[in-house]
Parts: sequence; structure tokens; C-alpha cells
Amino acid sequence: MPQVIQFCFLAFYTTLVRCITAILARITENCKSLKASDEANMSIRQMELVYMKVFEIKMDINKAFEGPILASLFQSFHALVSEAYLIYYAELHTNDTSKTFVYNNGVWITCQFIKIYLLSYSGNSLKAEVQHFSTMLKYQSMDISVFGYFSLNATLMFNMSASAITYLIIMVQFA
Repeated sequence: MPQVIQFCFLAFYTTLVRCITAILARITENCKSLKASDEANMSIRQMELVYMKVFEIKMDINKAFEGPILASLFQSFHALVSEAYLIYYAELHTNDTSKTFVYNNGVWITCQFIKIYLLSYSGNSLKAEVQHFSTMLKYQSMDISVFGYFSLNATLMFNMSASAITYLIIMVQFA
């Protein structure tokens, strides 16, 4: 049941981030279609206000989801290490390791990678869209982070995997 709750909150979070990305993409399209006129200046000001509102919404989403994201990432990391170690230990020290056991743990590990991927992709897609507004980013960061410790971007999946494998190797050495 807790996994269903985690996937629901991740789906809700990803949907919110994708909405912000769509709004920013729309602003970018409007900027590209502007012509030099007085009406265009008004449109630019309106787009700037919309951008600032989107930035405030992004900050609210970030604050609302920091805790659950951190808990989910801790749980995912723990599951990656422990389930992989269980498979290793069962293969090494148990004579009757069933295929069902290995399959179930493999599915569990895959679910953890899916959660990490969703978080990584959402943060990375938002960051890519915001790069169109580089002048505003000089003063305000658009990275989605977890309490400022690490950013949710494409490197998160690699870093979590590398850390999990490192811990697994350490656990295997002491087994």
C-alpha cells in the first residue's frame, strides 16, 4: 500500500511539473512570435508577470514536495541496496533460491528505478524549458531540489545507482 501512495504522489508531482513546463513553453512560443510594436511591449510585460507567477508556483510545489520526495528517495535507495543484496545472498548461501524470489525482487528493484526516473525526468524537463529565460535565471534558480541538498535532474538516477552499487559491494565484502 505505501508504494501505491508513493506512486500516486509521484504522478501528482510529475503532472504539476509538466503543467509548469507547458506554461513556460507557451511563453517561449509567444516570445518568438512577437513583433516590434507597442502591443508587443505590453505582451512582453504580461509574459514576464506570468513567468514570475509560474516561478512562485514552482517554489510552492518545491516546498510542498521536498519532504515526500526525500522520504521516497531514501526508501528507493534502501530498497535498491537491500533487494539486490537479498538476491546476491540467496544465490550465494541458499541452495534452493526460487526463480519467483529473484523475479519478485527484480520487479521491486525496477519499481524503484521507475520512481527515481520520474523524479529525474520531471526536474530535467523543467530545467530545460527554463533555460530559455536565462536572463531571469541569473538571479533566481529554477532547479528543483530537496531541501537544497541535491537537484532533481538527469544525474539523480546515475548517482543513486552508483551509490547503491557501491553500498552493495561494501555489503558483499563483509558478508
